[in-house]
Amino acid sequence: MANSASVLPLNLKDTSALENGPGTHIERIMERRSTFLTRWTSRLTLLLIATVSLGCSPRLSPLYRDFSIDESTQYEYDIYERLTLAMEEAGWSVIEGVTSNIVATEGRDFNSWGIYTMEVELEASPVGNGYVRLFIHPYRRYFTGTRGKMPYLKRGLAKAVLSTLETPFETYGLKFAGTAESRDKAHRRNGN
Repeated sequence: MANSASVLPLNLKDTSALENGPGTHIERIMERRSTFLTRWTSRLTLLLIATVSLGCSPRLSPLYRDFSIDESTQYEYDIYERLTLAMEEAGWSVIEGVTSNIVATEGRDFNSWGIYTMEVELEASPVGNGYVRLFIHPYRRYFTGTRGKMPYLKRGLAKAVLSTLETPFETYGLKFAGTAESRDKAHRRNGN
């Protein structure tokens, strides 16, 4: 008992012994522990939120796809006529492009989600040697009548659009080549 009395002040109203006594060390440890836990709890919370939001984000892909032009077969049409015929066979309504080297289509509905419908427009143009670039322009058309362009392309929508074009494009000598990024990855894998 004598030892415990020496630790505690005799007068409980007298706090001078607590300010310089053994209680301040414990209080500092508890304060540091509280600060440490608060700091790490907030960091772990932010990490958890970032992980969940990344896991819930859609897989995005570029707004274009490239097709290689098969030059081994002779066609009676030039590349612009082949693009026009292939798009018409796929069920797209071809319209006049912004410039003479672009084959464009009218918008076509793909998915309806209640408050908006996914509408897609296409533009195709030869680029470089031996490639045609197909630009895919997705829009959300809201029930109010307004339209908003999407800055990205979801993979499901890309598959739906490209599946309509696959057979007609192959008929006219256009083979799917992917995106520039996917071709670069394939070249790196093959060591070219």
